[in-house]
Amino acid sequence: MQEVRKLLRSVGEYMEEDLIRIMQTGGVFRKFGRNGEKPIDIMLDASETSLIVGSKMAIPCADITEVRLGHKTTNFFMIAKRKKKYNPKMCFSIMYGVRALKGVKADGQSLDLMASSSQEYDMWIKGLFVLLSRKHNPEMAFIKNAWKKMKRPEVNLRDVLTLLTRLNYQASKRQVKMIFLQVDTQANRRLNFGEFLKLLTIIRERTEIRELFYKYSSDGKYISASDLCNFLHCEQGETEVSVQVCQKIISRFSEICRQQRLLGEEPKASDLKLLSSEFERFLTNPINQVMKLEDFHLTQDMTRPLTDYFISSSHNTYLEGHQLKGISSTEQYVRVLKTGCRCIEIDVWDGEHGIPVVYHGYTLTTRITLESVAEAVRDYAFYASPYPLIISLENRSSVPYQDAMAEIFDRVFGDMLARPDNRHETDNPGKLPSPEFLMGKILIKGKMLTSVDAHYRAEKSNALSKMEEGALEEKAEESNNMAMEALEDLDKTQKISDYLSRLIYLKSVPWKGFNNLNKEEREAYEMSSFAEQTIMKIAKNPAEMIEYNNKWLSRIYPQGTRFASSNYSPYSIWNAGSQMVALNYQTFSGPMWLNFAKFQGQQRCGYILKPQWLLDSSTPVNAYTGITIKVLSARQLPKRKGFEEAQEVVDPCVRLHVLGDPKDEKTLKTSVVKSNGYSPSWNESITFKLNSSASDAICFEIVDNTSKWRIAHYCCMIESLRAGYRVVPLFDDLENPIPLCNLFIHTTLHQSGNVETTEGRDVTETSEV
Repeated sequence: MQEVRKLLRSVGEYMEEDLIRIMQTGGVFRKFGRNGEKPIDIMLDASETSLIVGSKMAIPCADITEVRLGHKTTNFFMIAKRKKKYNPKMCFSIMYGVRALKGVKADGQSLDLMASSSQEYDMWIKGLFVLLSRKHNPEMAFIKNAWKKMKRPEVNLRDVLTLLTRLNYQASKRQVKMIFLQVDTQANRRLNFGEFLKLLTIIRERTEIRELFYKYSSDGKYISASDLCNFLHCEQGETEVSVQVCQKIISRFSEICRQQRLLGEEPKASDLKLLSSEFERFLTNPINQVMKLEDFHLTQDMTRPLTDYFISSSHNTYLEGHQLKGISSTEQYVRVLKTGCRCIEIDVWDGEHGIPVVYHGYTLTTRITLESVAEAVRDYAFYASPYPLIISLENRSSVPYQDAMAEIFDRVFGDMLARPDNRHETDNPGKLPSPEFLMGKILIKGKMLTSVDAHYRAEKSNALSKMEEGALEEKAEESNNMAMEALEDLDKTQKISDYLSRLIYLKSVPWKGFNNLNKEEREAYEMSSFAEQTIMKIAKNPAEMIEYNNKWLSRIYPQGTRFASSNYSPYSIWNAGSQMVALNYQTFSGPMWLNFAKFQGQQRCGYILKPQWLLDSSTPVNAYTGITIKVLSARQLPKRKGFEEAQEVVDPCVRLHVLGDPKDEKTLKTSVVKSNGYSPSWNESITFKLNSSASDAICFEIVDNTSKWRIAHYCCMIESLRAGYRVVPLFDDLENPIPLCNLFIHTTLHQSGNVETTEGRDVTETSEV
């Protein structure tokens, strides 16, 4: 990632437009794929909206998600043996197209390339980053791309109907003709691009926002600073906002003020007012989104022991799909790590020719090398979060292969590894270190030789006795004696590598029940894993488990019969205090939505401080008794992948899911809007009664009523919601934001009183994943 930042800083050495012109001239690259390699021409089209690859392929710039430098994709890992032939300082990958026809493919697709010279590599990388930086206004690119396909400077009514279908909007010819004639200023029955934009503005206008504008505008023409202040106080519940703050908001969203700033002038007081369109732009901007802005920031104390946090965790991270016959890939590790996940799983088995491999043993899942996994993990371990990454190691290898495994970890991770000889170093004496103390470190969890563990216990005692002589001397001697006894009684049948044992920071110990738990001798770095069936029984009476989790870590994994990679609800397990509740990240449904909602706060760092009641055995505090969501409108819902040019248009409805407490869980839906994915409106209210608002989440799911395809979704913890008129950002099944797409709602949070759930809108069928 440091290479990327260095390149971004040096973009200024070239003029941006020069880089764009170079890309439009084109270049010849070597393209790598599963079937080999070949030279290919690549160029940026004249409208700067697509990369033309060869003669048969075009990648929309809006679909490019990332540019990776070096050998960091599955295709490059496949040619690992020939890496020396291909200079990584001239190789790069363009990641694109994250939405799939059915299901998903890890991080979309990759175009893996090698430049013909260092200079060409340098200019194209910088040019690609310029393109990525310009994605801040994808709406115009989206519309221009549709317009470009018409291949003419003006369009007639029939062409407009075709364009609107491409934009996911279908209305009667009579309705469109009325607006067409309204914007046809030259009365020649044809529209130029500017007139077509005016037509779109009329179609996509949100009537609910226009009504708010006239309700709060004192003169019916503009929203002044005092008008805006009144709106924020009365509708949004933001009573602390002053007129001065409203002037700053207006300065940001007023076009006149923006132009004045470009000229180096301070906005004039008389210009501090918003037009209706600018007021709408403010209300649909991320500054007004539904989740509390403060919850996005890192505000929690990150100096507590690891045991005090929920830790975002993945099960069988290498799998893209099915547990018995799915694909294993390094891309899945990249995708999961980019979400902020802080505990991943690696299952290692003996491969051929002494090379350890990763796959789901005794199944038909494909195999990938451990080294390729380790390299992907190293490169993306701290992409989304600086806090420690835990590797849950499933060691299925023979001792010689374990030595090879340890050598790979040692060499690839290097100083990133937190090693057992540093366990005594902590900012929480007698407990595990904090996320802040372990920033930038990789912790391996696994089994280790008793003799090696005893050696490190003795070292720890010696270190402590040197730091605190006297009081700890006797304890240190006792610890050393214990270590010697362990060495003498060591089970000779242990099939664990000495080398690998010296890399294990968190020691896995079998769970034998609370009655057999030796609390005095168990070390803070020892932890157990629990099968889903076991923890569900314990969670029914969680008091002992809560106490256990205040001292030690626990990891939960799905039962082995979940062949299709389905998930269990993490709700009751979190309420038992378990830190690492591992889920199948490749499956998108209620449990993963709840997980997303839980961990999207705190800058998605993957660590969320447990609520106080789990730390001190107090009573949970719930802020709300109910919630009412008025679903107003959505804009620019995408078409299904592969159906962009089809005449069919989606028939969207909105499903609201309350997830968490089983007493609260319910799914209700709006009515269906026919043939309109561009600007659908509902204006319908749905109310949920709540028992556990502190632990519940709400998920907004937009579904095509005809195909049952999930168009988009968003999840948020209920107590992180903001009241009033808010915009909901929408995501695809890979939790990537969908450009241009949003939902507009009004939220009422009931703090007391009798709240009844809306009747008659229950959902019985499920949407297609």
